[in-house]
Amino acid sequence: MRPLLSRTSIFRELLVVLIITFPPLFYALYAFEDELLTKMVASFIPQIEFLGYAAFLNLLALSSTVLNRWFYTPNDNIKGMMQKVDDVLFVAGETSLGLIRVLTGTLISILVLWLIYEPATFKLEEQYFFIIAAISGVIDCVALAYILERQNQQRKPRRFFTSS
Repeated sequence: MRPLLSRTSIFRELLVVLIITFPPLFYALYAFEDELLTKMVASFIPQIEFLGYAAFLNLLALSSTVLNRWFYTPNDNIKGMMQKVDDVLFVAGETSLGLIRVLTGTLISILVLWLIYEPATFKLEEQYFFIIAAISGVIDCVALAYILERQNQQRKPRRFFTSS
């Protein structure tokens, strides 16, 4: 198992977030200029309420895994039901990771495109919020990917809706 904040995991998440968002944003700016870029950025960034819900789903998934793995369940029916709930919440956690990756990639892509196309107007001292948000987003992606990877390694392959 790789460590949580290794260079490899940080580099991997940076590549993932940039592969997801940079090419479409670059094409939008290159081919259509500001109009399409503005629309795409607005569509990539979810509402704050949805981000809160995604964070809640991640906490729920983590709680379900902890309960399912570390606490004794005397009844097999309850244990089977808890495993199915855990599986569904695990998928929800993966989806939330994708959402955070898109948001983080959008922030990084905006900064990179700004540096490429208008370096004269880019002032580092005015961009601290974006830089800190992008760095924390990458750290969030690394941590959540690590947690999901650990959960996936402990998970037994199960089939939904079967009588086993």
